Order: sequence, then C-alpha cells, then structure tokens
Amino acid sequence: MAGFLDWSLKVDDVGPAGYAAKRPASVEECRQVALDLDAVSVERLSADVTIRAVSTGRYRLSGRLEALLTQTCVVTLEPVQSRIDEELSAELWPAEDIGPLADGEHSVLEGDVPEPVENGRIAIGRIVFEHLAAAIDPYPRKEDASFDAEALGVGEQSSKPAGPFAVLSKLKPTP
Repeated sequence: MAGFLDWSLKVDDVGPAGYAAKRPASVEECRQVALDLDAVSVERLSADVTIRAVSTGRYRLSGRLEALLTQTCVVTLEPVQSRIDEELSAELWPAEDIGPLADGEHSVLEGDVPEPVENGRIAIGRIVFEHLAAAIDPYPRKEDASFDAEALGVGEQSSKPAGPFAVLSKLKPTP
C-alpha cells in the first residue's frame, strides 16, 4: 500500500461525550485510494465514526464505512462495480503501550492488535483505508463471466498438454 487517507484527530478533541463525525472523501482522496488499491476508480467513499474514551489514553473507534468503487474483472478485464458497506471497529492505545505487539510478535489467538495513538493523534484515515482494503474482492468477477478452458486449450478437457513444460514436451524426440 502506497499510502492511506490523511484523516486524523487530536485526542484532545475526544471530549467526555466522545467524538462523532461523518467524513466523505474528496475527489482527490478517492483518486489516491483507487491508485493505492489498484482499482479502476473509487467513485464514493465515506466513514461515519464514533470515538469514545475507554480508559486513560485508550479509545474505542466504531462506525461504518461506505464505498462505491470499480475494479477490473479477472476473467474479462471489463469494469466491475462494487458497493462496500462495512462496520468499522478498532481499539486505540498509546504507541508505547502496544510495545512488541506492533512488531509482529502477536498471536492470532490474542485478538486484534490495537491501533497506535501517536503524537496525540488518532489516524482515522489509516483505519478506514485498511478496512476498505480488507473488504474489497481481491478477484473481482462480473456475474456472467466464465473462464472457457477448452477454448483456450488448457485443462483436462483439452487434448493439448498443459502446464509449464508443455512446450518443452514438443521438443522431445518421439521413439
């Protein structure tokens, strides 16, 4: 990932009642996110977030991410439009409290690694971007797209040899 949305919030802005906001991405931010995700385009992206203090220096982010984006079909190479509607959720801790968890020394059984609060700021944009990246289909496919292995001469249905050494088998002299 080349980057993320540069949306951040000072922890001082999270009052006793918490913080709530809906943030739409600008046209330029959508363009950058599309580049970062290797998508054709991101037509719309917004996040509705709530942040509440759960203890001294620790916070809980929850909310909703909505996006409309276009990817390339892995079969036909035609555009495929996707709607993303995902729940956002993250624990936010001071970076120094996370310690070695952030360095990869974390067991999957221990649950999610908290997001760091660095320099008194919460990186809402990074959290939104990571949730979006995890939510998109890594192999987008149009509904009616099908891979015709026989027409391409690959697979079991073909009489032609398949595999990485198929061409080399033609060079072998026949007895």
